[in-house]
Amino acid sequence: MRRFRPIFILALLLLWLNPGLVSAQPTIHGALSGDIGPGTYIVDGDCQINYGQTLTIAPGTEFLFNGHHTWNIYGTLNAIGTEDSLIQFKRQMPYESHRWGGLRFQAGASSESILEYCIIDNCKNLTYPNYYGAGVYSNGIGVSISNTRITACKASSGGGIYATNYANIILDNSIVAKCEAGNGGGIYLNNCPGAQVTNSIIFRNKSTST
Repeated sequence: MRRFRPIFILALLLLWLNPGLVSAQPTIHGALSGDIGPGTYIVDGDCQINYGQTLTIAPGTEFLFNGHHTWNIYGTLNAIGTEDSLIQFKRQMPYESHRWGGLRFQAGASSESILEYCIIDNCKNLTYPNYYGAGVYSNGIGVSISNTRITACKASSGGGIYATNYANIILDNSIVAKCEAGNGGGIYLNNCPGAQVTNSIIFRNKSTST
């Protein structure tokens, strides 16, 4: 009769108990550019797209945040999924500490950024300097957002979306739901006369300000 070595049996047991040991998900943080995805990535630190740089995300890409990490966009972000292959930004585990810091389009970023067929979920920003906007924040940048769902985000102002300084964003055929803020639980537009919200559902958001 053939005997199995104890080390071999132990290895099999570990793989059975933790199949992730075989196909560990890659981690990302820091400066991002070029093409990424499809696949699943663990976000283990703040990310940024620098001035003059472009990041293009493939359909079917999933970003799982394991802490309160933020994406700061100074260049161009093209996150264009499809109806059958979404791009997802969400927390890794259902812990409060895994609620992340959202997508933040900073002054001077490109106005050509696109979010299409994306999910942005469980962001939280309540402390200085990022207490305005949780899901999406735009400082003067006309981001195009379509066929996207922004849910369960919380901030001091603009739980789902906060736009300011003529950030004439376009929100079309999208959902902003179950978000919360002191002002503008779902969306807060501050001096954005050219912003457009069309064919979208804004519901079950909560404003706590009196």
